Amino acid sequence: MFAPAQVPADILDLLNREFNAVLQAPETVEKFATMAMTPEGGARQALAQTVSESRRKWAQTIADKKIQLDN
Repeated sequence: MFAPAQVPADILDLLNREFNAVLQAPETVEKFATMAMTPEGGARQALAQTVSESRRKWAQTIADKKIQLDN
């Protein structure tokens, strides 16, 4: 889940707690399982790190493969 950069940290922490609770709810876990998925929550800082690492990885792949967007 993402939010605008201007959202205060206390609100982000509240949203993170609530989303994590929903992701751990048995009905959510069951619904995800029917789609062969496992819901995964965690600290919001962990998502920021994952996004940062992914951007670095794919930026390098795009540069190495000389991938360009078609207009």
